[in-house]
Amino acid sequence: MRLEYDNKHPAKIRGRKHAMKICCYAHASSAVFFRALVKHCNVSGDDIEWSVITPQAPFYDHFDDLIPAERRLYLYRDFDRRYREMQPPFEWIDNPRFDSIYLTLARDKNGYRKIDKDEQLRRAAVVTAIYREFLKRIRPDYLLLPDVEAVNGYILSNLCVELGIPMLNYIDMRILGRAFFGLDFHDNLPPYFGSHSEADRAIAKDVIADFRAGKPRAAFAKFPPSRPSKPPLLRRIFRNSWLRWRYERLHESEETLGMRIRINVFPAVAIIRRRRFDARHAQFFDIVTPDEPLPPRYILYMLQKSPESSINGFEPYFVDQMRVIDLLLYNMPADYKLVVKEHPASIGIRSRDFYRSLRRKPGAVMAHPDVPSPRLIDGASLVVSVTGTVGLECYLLGKPAMLIGSVFFKHLCHHLGSFDGLGDQLRAIIANPQVATEDEREIEIAKLLNIGAEFVISDPWFVPGVCAPDNIAAAREHMWESINRRGDSSVPRTLDRARHSG
Repeated sequence: MRLEYDNKHPAKIRGRKHAMKICCYAHASSAVFFRALVKHCNVSGDDIEWSVITPQAPFYDHFDDLIPAERRLYLYRDFDRRYREMQPPFEWIDNPRFDSIYLTLARDKNGYRKIDKDEQLRRAAVVTAIYREFLKRIRPDYLLLPDVEAVNGYILSNLCVELGIPMLNYIDMRILGRAFFGLDFHDNLPPYFGSHSEADRAIAKDVIADFRAGKPRAAFAKFPPSRPSKPPLLRRIFRNSWLRWRYERLHESEETLGMRIRINVFPAVAIIRRRRFDARHAQFFDIVTPDEPLPPRYILYMLQKSPESSINGFEPYFVDQMRVIDLLLYNMPADYKLVVKEHPASIGIRSRDFYRSLRRKPGAVMAHPDVPSPRLIDGASLVVSVTGTVGLECYLLGKPAMLIGSVFFKHLCHHLGSFDGLGDQLRAIIANPQVATEDEREIEIAKLLNIGAEFVISDPWFVPGVCAPDNIAAAREHMWESINRRGDSSVPRTLDRARHSG
């Protein structure tokens, strides 16, 4: 039966006897946003039965006054006992609809990969068991997620597919200045994607014009700063360290004590990294200044920052970006060069060996991160990225681009077909670029804008508008709009069966 909504009250469902059940995955500081959202929905009179999963210690008690204890899960509250009970062999469900446990663990940014392979599997088995039991008990209608970045989040997403629980996964539309709730962390577009209005097209025209004028949009720019208060730095460090020792000795992520300190003193760290880069790595680059000559014919590959969820989470096979570089070098035309541009955010992060190895590859030309990307893009026959925003930028500029991975704008770019056929594919694109017309471009961007809204879910201390009342209200409105537009089209039958069993 399709859900029917009251037009005057979009949060009310006609004929529904029970509250809508929504579970928040309050990863890291997104818990601050979700707390504000829950309070706002309660004040607005929304008929929602909230539950929450807080995987890490700093915000494990953030919902104590809003959500009953039986609908709150702190992942590591009882983790040690469950870990002792969990012994191999572990049982993993084999289903082509979601990732294998090996791919799930490979999506890790810089935590699990540091520990022994058997230990990775054991801890993942504990996370899976705890999450599965909680989801089966509370049986949510939707799981509401921020940007998923950690292994436990990818495990949770797999379980939603296994149990038939639809997801509202936050996806930032980047330079388009909007965001939307996708079906999963793979950036898959919702089932209602494809329509647009004349108003959408008018906004799309402005978005394209702003980008070309060097003013890409950002959803958070609309909202005034509204940073929540923070306890003193030393108090946070000692409290979080105690909680980590008390509950999370078996927790693995990139968020170590050293990383937390670096985040809080980021400007100093950035200066140190830059000076080290200039002293040790800059010598390896072929193109250093903006006015240096470029090869007459070249393909441009834009390196991505790593570890980062935009590549680790989407395409873990290509986290080793030498794999992409080699694929291009071995398959591009013989009279071409491959210009490799370093990402400015990676200054001082990659090893000296990486640059030395790249420098030795025939056909590769290294461009310094300070060299302006627009000049490199303008002269390239083709721009390649794994999942970078540059693919969307090239579409707006009328430049052919190829993506290796899957992102929400992948349908606007060429996509890697197969390793064996890459040579023919590169030659075909170079010979016949086939860029969209201006009308086609406006329509395609209008279709994307149609599924999105101006709101942001992020760290409220790094993106100050996150907790602004207007942002919280916009997120609530778009959440209900997304549920309304989906109807029951994204709810697998397995969910209904689960509700009537045991």
